[in-house]
Amino acid sequence: MNLNEKANQIAALAREEKTLAGARQKAADALKLDPDCVPAMLVMADYCEDDDETEEWYRKAIAVSEIPIAQWLPSGGEALWSAPAAAPYLTAREGLARFLRDCDRISDAIDEFQAILDLQPPDVQEIRHLLLGCLLEENRNQEARQCLDGCPEDHSALWAYGRALLVFRSQAEEAGVDFSQFDDAWTQKQESLLEKGEPLDLPQALRKADDVLIDAMKNNHWGAIFLLHPSYTLSEPEEETVPKGTEEEGLSAAQQLVAAYYSNPSSMVWLHAVGFQWLLENGFDEDLEQIQQAEEEED
Repeated sequence: MNLNEKANQIAALAREEKTLAGARQKAADALKLDPDCVPAMLVMADYCEDDDETEEWYRKAIAVSEIPIAQWLPSGGEALWSAPAAAPYLTAREGLARFLRDCDRISDAIDEFQAILDLQPPDVQEIRHLLLGCLLEENRNQEARQCLDGCPEDHSALWAYGRALLVFRSQAEEAGVDFSQFDDAWTQKQESLLEKGEPLDLPQALRKADDVLIDAMKNNHWGAIFLLHPSYTLSEPEEETVPKGTEEEGLSAAQQLVAAYYSNPSSMVWLHAVGFQWLLENGFDEDLEQIQQAEEEED
């Protein structure tokens, strides 16, 4: 076993450590053996508590990992994403993009996610899901539409709920709805109407997207339940791989889209009005109660 292999082995063991300090120490040990050990750099980035240092480690990992695949950059394509040597590079770029998103540097994150997609058109990492959430959060609706239309065969929960929100916004734009009217006073009034079971003061043009949201709930009802409980949803760890049609997939979709749905009071109220009614009418009250209780316990 050469020094690089030993360093990679130590870096893998670092992720099994139970403390940040322990993980970083093992990663540092790996870097002493091989200063260019990308897995160790990624451990340093993932287990760092300083944002500037985290970004520095991700960028260093990208710079080192792109050297052996330089022949396939910047064009990318199958030759890149199918090469084992490309895995550390793509992992580092995704890590940086996620980090930028989590730091609310959404525009920078969008650039990174898009760059990864441009390199690997088949999107084996499903970067499009992360990109869509960011585009909708930034109200870059035209780009979000292009993202959705670029992969019509995607039947994931995230795609379905993302499309529902985009249709809601498109209907509002076509009808010339002024979103500035939906202030705190309006929101409080709608919450009161919801509690009383009375009709909402929501422009009829915005209700044209109801069926699309209902289709999304038919796809995965857990997505709506988690969107309706944002504080619990955002407190849960983010999973990178989730089975289709499961509670975990619904949670993952909600985590990517909750900021976008709650970016305007009108879409938030619409979600509550359509979501709660459909879920209760279709026998998902126990699932709603389960997450409601979990959210209250965390509070």
